[in-house]
Amino acid sequence: HNLFLHSALVLSRKVPQSVHGIQ
Repeated sequence: HNLFLHSALVLSRKVPQSVHGIQ
């Protein structure tokens, strides 16, 4: 599969946790 897609999925899983942590 596309590396970009994989990266997007990883970021989509990590970002929400960081956002909730900041907010």
